[in-house]
Amino acid sequence: MELTDDQREAVRQVLRGTTTQQQACQARGVSDDDYRSWEQALLKAKWADENGRLTCDALGRRAAIVRDRWGVPHCQGDTLSDLCFAAGVAQAQDRLWQLDYRRRLASGRLAQILGEDYLRTDREHRTLGFLRI
Repeated sequence: MELTDDQREAVRQVLRGTTTQQQACQARGVSDDDYRSWEQALLKAKWADENGRLTCDALGRRAAIVRDRWGVPHCQGDTLSDLCFAAGVAQAQDRLWQLDYRRRLASGRLAQILGEDYLRTDREHRTLGFLRI
């Protein structure tokens, strides 16, 4: 389902807490079921693509990521290196924001995305040289 900008904004406002679901529905003249379908479509679009195949030269042979009904990844690989690569892909699918945050924290670059309030932390981490460890 492709959402309009207004539908996306309605869901974002409810998720941010700036309006209620009931208010969003009333303002747009839609039912709760319509809103829920928008919310589901928006959130599903944000999920990592967990279906399909990925071909990568970094793999020695083969690796697979199978998710159970709760979305927990189970990784398999022909070699330890392939297994570790699959585990990294699964982690990136689920937690890319956290990986990026930690990388920026260690390199002293949080202020680039979070603002001037983090300059002190950035200076401390650059002084400590976490990237050189």
